[in-house]
Amino acid sequence: MQPILASASFDGTIRFWDLHSGNSFDNIAQKESQVNAMAISSDGTLMAVACWQSLKLIDLYKKTASGSNDSLVRNVTSLCFVPESSRLITGGEDQRIRLWNTRGGQPHCEKIFELPAVVNSVCVLPNQTTVIATDGQGGGYQWDTRSHQYSSIPLSGMNFGEHIISVAASPVGNKVAGATNQGRLLTWDVSVDSKPEVVAVPNQRSMPIPVNLTEKKPILAHSTYITHVRFTPNGERIATTSADGSVCLWDPNNLENERPLSRFVDDSQVNPVGWVWDCAFTTSANSKYMISASADGILRLWDVPSERVKMYFRGHNKPITAMAFRDVF
Repeated sequence: MQPILASASFDGTIRFWDLHSGNSFDNIAQKESQVNAMAISSDGTLMAVACWQSLKLIDLYKKTASGSNDSLVRNVTSLCFVPESSRLITGGEDQRIRLWNTRGGQPHCEKIFELPAVVNSVCVLPNQTTVIATDGQGGGYQWDTRSHQYSSIPLSGMNFGEHIISVAASPVGNKVAGATNQGRLLTWDVSVDSKPEVVAVPNQRSMPIPVNLTEKKPILAHSTYITHVRFTPNGERIATTSADGSVCLWDPNNLENERPLSRFVDDSQVNPVGWVWDCAFTTSANSKYMISASADGILRLWDVPSERVKMYFRGHNKPITAMAFRDVF
């Protein structure tokens, strides 16, 4: 199967791109609302799209909508597919995390967990059951979808008004990373704890769960807002995208010096890049290539070792709001 690269924009379209030519070969109209997030299923057949009051599923063979749930309240802000599964996790401004079954191309909600504030971001550990979520009040939580057990995650030294915008789990399951609206990068080591500490979630009965997160010292990764944090497919690097127009690459095992391994900035354009909203990496050649999506409406394919742009994907005439990438598998 061919790689899948998709992007959504304020111009009201979702575009699909050819990675060899840089051209858009198909598009879907999305005029009802902006797209906040997108994710592609592990088998490459479905793409989930998070919108205002709606979760949509797109059949990637036909490039048409296969199903939706349009009865949600406010924005769906974040989503991710459970690894090697047809299940999907979403979080939204209604303060709820939902577990969906997407078999048959139609989303069916199976479980709901409520946070104290709007959900900023969700991710799932490779064990397929532990969801990490953050909210707009600066909280972080873990929820086991199988047992419905939950607890807070350790968060010390958060500044006034600071909250985690994006969370990501390492594909190898040993680390979780978070990025804040004040430019800080947070990491946790993941282990299985036979006697985990119970920390109460406000207004809910809390029970222990076996996954233990050990907080590491945070660093200032950017001088301003971080939009997303991502792991490379092998889990050896962390990437942060930011409102400062850059993507930074970090070694998760050596953050003490607070210096990135690489910093990707495109200074070749006449107009400023603006915010970099997201990025993704190829699985081949040890993540030699990275794709970034920016507010200038352009996707960029970077050669990681040289930190240079290899290809531009032009077609949107307004800022990109979300992207999704799935390499060959």
